[in-house]
Amino acid sequence: MGQIEQEFNGQVIANQFGKEYFVTAEVVAATPTLSATLVLDSIINVRGSGSAASAEQAPAAWGTIFTGTLATTGEIVDFHGSSIVAGVAKELVDRLFKQFFPRIPRDGAEAGALWTDTLETTADVGGVRSNVHAVNNHSATGWVTHAGRRAFHIVSEAQYVFSGSGTQAGQEFTLEGKGHRVTHQYIGADGSYLGFTATDSAQAQAKLTQLGLVIPVRQQRFDTLTVIAH
Repeated sequence: MGQIEQEFNGQVIANQFGKEYFVTAEVVAATPTLSATLVLDSIINVRGSGSAASAEQAPAAWGTIFTGTLATTGEIVDFHGSSIVAGVAKELVDRLFKQFFPRIPRDGAEAGALWTDTLETTADVGGVRSNVHAVNNHSATGWVTHAGRRAFHIVSEAQYVFSGSGTQAGQEFTLEGKGHRVTHQYIGADGSYLGFTATDSAQAQAKLTQLGLVIPVRQQRFDTLTVIAH
C-alpha cells in the first residue's frame, strides 16, 4: 500500500494505491543449486492507479507460474514465467519476485556482519518503464523474536536512483528521481524465510515534454511479506 502525490500549479493531487498478493513458493534441492517455483494464487484489494492492473484485470494473472534458480546469495537467476508479458505478472517479477528472498553473503552471515551490494533492475509498472540503480547496505543485527519464532534479523537500507518514461492522460513524459528504502527481513533458526516489512519513499520530477511542464512527484509505500509454512 502507499500514496503518490503530484504537485501542479501549487495544488497537490494525492492517489492512494494498494493490493495484496497470495503466492505459493517452493524451493527444492537441485544440485549444485536450489530450484525455486513461485505461483501467483490470487490478487485482492487492488485499488488506485499505482497498481499495474485493475481489480477486473487481476484475475487474468491468477495461476501464473514462475521458475528460476535460487543462488546461495538469495538471488533468483534464469527467472521466467508462463505469463511474464502480462502487466500484473511483469510487475510482480520486477518489484517483488526478483528480490523475494533475502540477500546474504555467499559464505553466510553472523550477528554484527555488514555487507554491501548493488542491484540494477528494469521495471515496467503501471505503464511506466524505468531503470533503477540501488546501493544496498545490509546489517545482521542478531537474533530476535518474530511472529512468535526465533529469527535472525537483517536490516537492509537502500539508496537508489531511477529514470523512466511513460504516458499519462495521453501525454508522454520522462521521469527522474531518487529514493530510500529500509527493509527488515527475518530468517528462522531452521533456515526458513519468515518474511519482511519495508518502507520506501521516493521523490521525482515528471517532465511533460510536449507541454513544457515539470511536475514534482512524491511516493510513499509500505510492503509486508508474511510467510505461512505448510
